[in-house]
Amino acid sequence: MRKIFYVTLVLFSFSLAACTRESSKTSENKNTPENPQKNQEQVNTNTPSTEKKTPESGQNSSNESSGENNNGDFPKFTQKVYKKSYKGCDETKEDCTNFQVYYPEMSDGKYKDKVNSLVKDMALSCYSVEDTHYSDFDKLIAAFMKDYEDFRKDVPDAPAVWYLKDTTGAKYMTSDFICLENTSETYLGGAHGSYNVAYTNIDLRNGNVLKTKDIFKKGYEGLLNKVIEKKFREQMKLKPNESLTEGGLFDNRIGFNDNFALTKNGVEFLYNQYEIAPYAVGVIEIKLSYWDISAILTDDTIKLLNIKLND
Repeated sequence: MRKIFYVTLVLFSFSLAACTRESSKTSENKNTPENPQKNQEQVNTNTPSTEKKTPESGQNSSNESSGENNNGDFPKFTQKVYKKSYKGCDETKEDCTNFQVYYPEMSDGKYKDKVNSLVKDMALSCYSVEDTHYSDFDKLIAAFMKDYEDFRKDVPDAPAVWYLKDTTGAKYMTSDFICLENTSETYLGGAHGSYNVAYTNIDLRNGNVLKTKDIFKKGYEGLLNKVIEKKFREQMKLKPNESLTEGGLFDNRIGFNDNFALTKNGVEFLYNQYEIAPYAVGVIEIKLSYWDISAILTDDTIKLLNIKLND
């Protein structure tokens, strides 16, 4: 069964579902409200090394992440890192198969246990074969390395290197809210690698994940889809009577999904490769200002994000 699976990887491009994280020891960093992933230290489980402190370790470069639009204390985080390279090879080299996962863990807050359980479970979902979900990172990494070895035996002429790099960091944060951005990059022997971005919006007042139905008023669907289509047409310079397929989409329609980011200035909907357009089109982003959708925002959403519609 597994042999068939690995051979299939070579014949078709392989796309992993949204991922999240890295190796069998963890690192911790004390954060400041201004930068929740600052001063981090990572521990590599392969061999003694001088691990570089880079943006790979989970922080997000977005200048919106400061959350300056809200008063109060910011939640604090430590950095979790799980990583391993095959037979201790140098992960910075192109010929090194390696597994890397980075994600934040809340160190304070009333609902930190609920949030941390959610984020860790997302991280453990970054690599799944035949719908297997692993209970800890040691088992997950061991499965990845064994699958790589089996693949090399079954398909010796295939490209030799696998990699998985999954990073989660704060895209935007206030005292009561955090938007996490997960970026997953993988190559598992197919025609090309896979790149995936996923957003998770968490209400820190209760630890709940927010979906579109939670931030918009009842009956929002029609208006939201119209605004998204209008914005897409503007981005692709499409005339009102032109089909959306002229802008690269599979079908003559585009609508909201639950992969969105709540930011300081608005809502960003993201569509990954193959979701609504061919691989060559890449990731599609539709950015809507809060003013664009002010008619369907709930009062609680406006309060939670301290949105100023009159500015």
